[in-house]
Amino acid sequence: MNYELSIPFEANLRSLFSENDFTSLDTTQYGEYVKGYTDEFLKIHRLDDAENRHYFESLAEEVLSFWKTQNSIPPFEPSLDQIKSIAPLAPHFAPQT
Repeated sequence: MNYELSIPFEANLRSLFSENDFTSLDTTQYGEYVKGYTDEFLKIHRLDDAENRHYFESLAEEVLSFWKTQNSIPPFEPSLDQIKSIAPLAPHFAPQT
C-alpha cells in the first residue's frame, strides 16, 4: 500500500474541485469524474492493483462527500422531462382510469 501518495492525491483532487465549477453536475457525474481522476492517478503511479484501488477510491469518495457537503450539492433528482422520456418505455406504469 502506498500511503505516501495519499496526501498529493487528496490535495490534487481537492484543488480540482476548488478550481472548477462542478455545481452543475449531478451526483452520478461527480462519481464519474472522481473515478476518472482516480483511474488516471493509479495508472501514472503504477498502483493499479486491487488493494491500492480500494484505498484510493475510498479516499476519493471521502473528498467528494466533503466537497458536496461544503457546497450544498443536492442529490441527483430526475427532471420532469427525464421522467416523461422514460414513461413511454413503461406503459404498464401509466395511471389506470
